[in-house]
Amino acid sequence: MSQAFDRKRFWLVLGVLVLAESAALVFVRRPRTVPEGECSGVYQCYAHREGMEASFVRGFPINDTLKVDVTLLHAADGAGWDTLLCAFHIPAAVVEMAEEDPESELFEWQSPRGRPETRAITKGPNRDPALTKDSLELCVCSFAERQIVVYHTRNAKEVSAVRGYDFEKMI
Repeated sequence: MSQAFDRKRFWLVLGVLVLAESAALVFVRRPRTVPEGECSGVYQCYAHREGMEASFVRGFPINDTLKVDVTLLHAADGAGWDTLLCAFHIPAAVVEMAEEDPESELFEWQSPRGRPETRAITKGPNRDPALTKDSLELCVCSFAERQIVVYHTRNAKEVSAVRGYDFEKMI
């Protein structure tokens, strides 16, 4: 009877260890998601729209020392793409040029932080005096991939670093 008890104890301890190891492995390898309430406003605006896929990445590595939050909006179909082009006020002339050679076309603009659908006017008579180089974020439209990427930069140095980043790596 003692030997049967030891055998049961052995299998019980082994089962608990395997279960603990499995739980630890699941915990370590689970996807790191950000609660929707902590995602960008533009993500929240487009995440549940039909014909679109939205992703938010906290701390996307731009280089060895810089990480920025990024929102990626991808059109899942033609209607979603038309909605994005319209919502982000992509000029018709730019769309026409991209249609001629969609593989090489990226369109970039700066926007006031939190309002990527708006172009920042920082020069000329119509400039917004409230906008500074440190209050802008960078947006990139990829016609080939049918997506818009918003780099949530916090200052001019980050904008410069993102501009130096090879967009093709991400897009």
